[in-house]
Amino acid sequence: RGHGKSAKTKCGTSRLAVSATLAQALSPNVTLMIEDRRPCHSTYSFVSTGQGPREALGRKDTVFASTHHLGSISYRKFDGAPCMDKVLAQMRIALGESRMQYPSVQQSFRGLYWYPPNGFTEWHTDGGHVEGWRIYVAQVDVPRESWFVYKQDGKRHAIPDVVGQANMFKVRMDRPFWHAVASRKAHRMSTGIAVS
Repeated sequence: RGHGKSAKTKCGTSRLAVSATLAQALSPNVTLMIEDRRPCHSTYSFVSTGQGPREALGRKDTVFASTHHLGSISYRKFDGAPCMDKVLAQMRIALGESRMQYPSVQQSFRGLYWYPPNGFTEWHTDGGHVEGWRIYVAQVDVPRESWFVYKQDGKRHAIPDVVGQANMFKVRMDRPFWHAVASRKAHRMSTGIAVS
């Protein structure tokens, strides 16, 4: 997909204009930026105008969310939005800095993702990341209507999500772990952390 140091073809970075209709629908709280990243998937970034609730959207020009792959929304982790600061504080309390894969919780935090009904993340390996363990905790409004899916020994396996479920797997360069997420009817929120 053009991600990571080993990618042969890199993602593009062109920005596209948003239609006037969409811009009006999002205002006054949010503007939308579209990046054409061909040959990779395009990215939609949601930007605060500073007029909405700051605890969720942040100050003016904060990119508070973006599309994650093709079928989900990722709440951004490095833009100083107060809601994200609270999530990171809870991670620090639950696991402590010493159990993180990277030097800080902020670096080890993999993201906060929303998969709406029919949302998904396509098959991927996280191959451009540092080797190590990943934990993703899922919260769903409708149990067993979304799944963590992975391939092992040539077979595909699906683990239905239940409330508060944690999925843990190891990223290894010598043995790619193909995985994906899909939702049929559930709103699925998941948060991930890289641990040692």
